[in-house]
Amino acid sequence: MKIWKYVVKMDGMTELLVPEGAELVTAGLLNGDLCVWAIVDPAEAKTARKVLSVWTGNEAGNVLKYLGIFNRGPLVYHVVEVS
Repeated sequence: MKIWKYVVKMDGMTELLVPEGAELVTAGLLNGDLCVWAIVDPAEAKTARKVLSVWTGNEAGNVLKYLGIFNRGPLVYHVVEVS
């Protein structure tokens, strides 16, 4: 198993191609980019997963997992995996 980093959109939906069975574990800012870290088995076939970043109070859809929170100016964003 390895830990991989994926850069995602600051605002809106990002579709990631990750190894099957990957566990998305956390989200945060790194050098100005919003990133999601996942525990993966690189030998597995790739599959699509969706990550959404939304302001507090906005529609988040069908949330599978809450990944984290970050501030951008006065706004508070939440990062979730959605179906």
